[in-house]
Amino acid sequence: MNPIKIMIVLVVFIYSQMIFAQRQKIAILNTETVFIVSIGGVEPKSRTYKVAEELLSEISKVSGMKLKLVYLPLKRATFQLNRGGIHAEFARIANYQEHVPNTIRIIEPVATIPVYVYTLKADFEVSGWGSLKPYKVLRVHGSLYSKKNLQKHDTQTVLTPLQAFRLLEANRADVFPLDYLSAQGILNLPEFRNTLIRRLDEPVHLLRTYTFFSAEYPKEALRFQEALIKLKESGVYKRILKKIR
Repeated sequence: MNPIKIMIVLVVFIYSQMIFAQRQKIAILNTETVFIVSIGGVEPKSRTYKVAEELLSEISKVSGMKLKLVYLPLKRATFQLNRGGIHAEFARIANYQEHVPNTIRIIEPVATIPVYVYTLKADFEVSGWGSLKPYKVLRVHGSLYSKKNLQKHDTQTVLTPLQAFRLLEANRADVFPLDYLSAQGILNLPEFRNTLIRRLDEPVHLLRTYTFFSAEYPKEALRFQEALIKLKESGVYKRILKKIR
């Protein structure tokens, strides 16, 4: 065979092998990608965290995605999602996109939970956020729904809900609005076994939270959404909430 033809054949063969190897490498990377999903504003050992962890595990099975839940303070999570340090945030309020525009909101809410007012001594009828104005109110740093609704209130900011309940217990604040799921997990801890902290009757707010993916992952966001809907329709979602107390 002509030496030039031999060289051409060899070049084509080597080039085709390089393309094949690159495609194989991409395929392997895709199958091994672990999507980091953060959750904040809760204690890593709380009921809310455990529910999120279990739900994410089930979403992983249904969607075929490898999802890993990590705890990050809310402000840090926003920073990391903006810079690409994480792939998604598990539970944020609907208008979170105003703060992080380069994101995709899952349409299906990941949770719909009433927010109640917890107190040690205060006794009043809860009728919206305005009814909290006469009191010193605790709020968690980075919580957007409480920041939005407590702008004209006398507030004290804490890092975690557990810290807030400890301040209530010490009578260093009057009230603390928190979603029912997070509150129950904390008040079931041994240190609050004999607490006099109580929940006032009417919810002050109905909190709907959504998962937000980085805009770089539209296909993964859709797979996540479809899996979440399937889990709700099949009853798995409710079973998780009943199982983890």
